[in-house]
Amino acid sequence: MGYGWAAVSPGLVKEFLKANSVTASFTGDNVNFAVTPQEAANLWSPIDTRPSAELGYYCPTGLFYRSRFRWNLGKLAPGTYNLLFFGTLRHPVADGTASCVDDQGHHFPNIMYSGTNDTESTVTITQ
Repeated sequence: MGYGWAAVSPGLVKEFLKANSVTASFTGDNVNFAVTPQEAANLWSPIDTRPSAELGYYCPTGLFYRSRFRWNLGKLAPGTYNLLFFGTLRHPVADGTASCVDDQGHHFPNIMYSGTNDTESTVTITQ
Protein backbone atom coordinates (compact mmCIF):
# COMPACT_ATOMS: atom_id res chain seq x y z
CA MET A 1 0.00 0.00 0.00
CA GLY A 2 1.23 3.51 -0.63
CA TYR A 3 0.51 6.98 0.71
CA GLY A 4 2.66 10.04 0.27
CA TRP A 5 3.16 13.78 0.17
CA ALA A 6 4.71 15.99 -2.48
CA ALA A 7 5.63 19.67 -2.09
CA VAL A 8 7.80 22.31 -3.73
CA SER A 9 10.51 22.15 -1.06
CA PRO A 10 12.00 19.49 1.22
CA GLY A 11 11.13 21.69 4.22
CA LEU A 12 7.41 21.52 3.39
CA VAL A 13 7.64 17.73 3.16
CA LYS A 14 9.37 17.63 6.57
CA GLU A 15 6.56 19.78 8.03
CA PHE A 16 3.99 17.34 6.66
CA LEU A 17 5.87 14.38 8.15
CA LYS A 18 6.01 16.08 11.56
CA ALA A 19 2.28 16.89 11.44
CA ASN A 20 1.06 13.52 10.13
CA SER A 21 0.00 10.62 12.30
CA VAL A 22 -0.80 7.26 10.67
CA THR A 23 -2.75 4.32 12.10
CA ALA A 24 -3.48 1.31 9.89
CA SER A 25 -4.60 -2.30 10.02
CA PHE A 26 -4.58 -5.07 7.44
CA THR A 27 -6.67 -8.14 8.26
CA GLY A 28 -7.82 -11.29 6.50
CA ASP A 29 -7.74 -15.08 6.75
CA ASN A 30 -5.26 -15.77 9.54
CA VAL A 31 -3.64 -12.36 9.01
CA ASN A 32 -3.73 -9.41 11.36
CA PHE A 33 -1.16 -6.64 10.85
CA ALA A 34 -1.41 -3.28 12.57
CA VAL A 35 0.78 -0.22 12.74
CA THR A 36 0.66 2.46 15.44
CA PRO A 37 1.59 6.12 14.88
CA GLN A 38 4.92 5.51 16.62
CA GLU A 39 5.75 2.59 14.29
CA ALA A 40 4.44 4.46 11.25
CA ALA A 41 6.87 7.34 11.81
CA ASN A 42 9.65 4.94 10.75
CA LEU A 43 7.90 3.82 7.56
CA TRP A 44 8.36 7.03 5.55
CA SER A 45 10.87 6.96 2.71
CA PRO A 46 13.72 9.46 2.53
CA ILE A 47 12.75 12.63 0.66
CA ASP A 48 13.41 12.32 -3.07
CA THR A 49 12.55 14.42 -6.12
CA ARG A 50 10.60 14.14 -9.34
CA PRO A 51 10.01 16.72 -12.08
CA SER A 52 6.89 18.78 -11.37
CA ALA A 53 6.08 18.75 -15.10
CA GLU A 54 5.36 14.99 -14.85
CA LEU A 55 2.17 15.94 -13.00
CA GLY A 56 1.29 18.90 -15.24
CA TYR A 57 2.69 21.51 -12.83
CA TYR A 58 5.39 24.04 -13.59
CA CYS A 59 7.03 25.18 -10.38
CA PRO A 60 9.89 27.65 -9.90
CA THR A 61 12.14 24.87 -8.60
CA GLY A 62 11.15 22.55 -11.46
CA LEU A 63 10.90 19.72 -8.93
CA PHE A 64 8.53 18.21 -6.44
CA TYR A 65 10.02 16.80 -3.28
CA ARG A 66 8.23 13.80 -1.85
CA SER A 67 8.16 11.10 0.77
CA ARG A 68 6.06 7.95 0.64
CA PHE A 69 4.64 5.85 3.43
CA ARG A 70 5.52 2.24 2.70
CA TRP A 71 4.19 -0.65 4.68
CA ASN A 72 5.63 -3.94 3.45
CA LEU A 73 3.37 -6.82 4.41
CA GLY A 74 5.52 -9.45 2.75
CA LYS A 75 4.13 -12.28 0.67
CA LEU A 76 0.44 -12.89 1.29
CA ALA A 77 -1.53 -16.05 0.53
CA PRO A 78 -4.49 -15.84 -1.86
CA GLY A 79 -7.56 -14.51 -0.08
CA THR A 80 -9.60 -11.43 0.74
CA TYR A 81 -8.09 -8.78 3.00
CA ASN A 82 -9.35 -5.56 4.54
CA LEU A 83 -7.25 -2.43 4.83
CA LEU A 84 -8.14 0.39 7.22
CA PHE A 85 -5.89 3.42 6.94
CA PHE A 86 -6.07 6.72 8.82
CA GLY A 87 -3.67 9.59 8.21
CA THR A 88 -4.36 12.59 10.47
CA LEU A 89 -2.70 15.99 10.32
CA ARG A 90 -2.20 17.45 13.81
CA HIS A 91 -2.10 20.97 12.35
CA PRO A 92 -2.64 22.47 8.88
CA VAL A 93 0.17 22.12 6.33
CA ALA A 94 0.75 23.53 2.84
CA ASP A 95 2.44 22.03 -0.20
CA GLY A 96 3.61 25.34 -1.66
CA THR A 97 2.03 24.78 -5.08
CA ALA A 98 0.60 28.32 -5.02
CA SER A 99 3.89 29.30 -6.70
CA CYS A 100 3.25 26.83 -9.56
CA VAL A 101 1.20 27.08 -12.77
CA ASP A 102 -0.59 24.40 -14.78
CA ASP A 103 -0.53 23.72 -18.54
CA GLN A 104 -2.88 26.69 -19.13
CA GLY A 105 -0.83 29.10 -17.00
CA HIS A 106 -3.30 29.12 -14.08
CA HIS A 107 -1.89 29.62 -10.60
CA PHE A 108 -2.97 27.28 -7.84
CA PRO A 109 -4.64 28.60 -4.70
CA ASN A 110 -2.68 28.51 -1.46
CA ILE A 111 -4.26 25.55 0.34
CA MET A 112 -3.71 24.57 3.95
CA TYR A 113 -4.49 20.87 4.30
CA SER A 114 -5.83 19.54 7.58
CA GLY A 115 -7.98 16.80 9.02
CA THR A 116 -8.10 13.05 8.48
CA ASN A 117 -7.58 11.02 5.34
CA ASP A 118 -9.23 7.69 5.98
CA THR A 119 -9.46 4.78 3.58
CA GLU A 120 -11.18 1.45 3.94
CA SER A 121 -10.74 -1.03 1.14
CA THR A 122 -11.00 -4.69 0.38
CA VAL A 123 -8.19 -6.39 -1.51
CA THR A 124 -8.50 -9.80 -3.16
CA ILE A 125 -5.29 -11.65 -3.97
CA THR A 126 -5.48 -14.52 -6.43
CA GLN A 127 -2.76 -16.89 -7.49
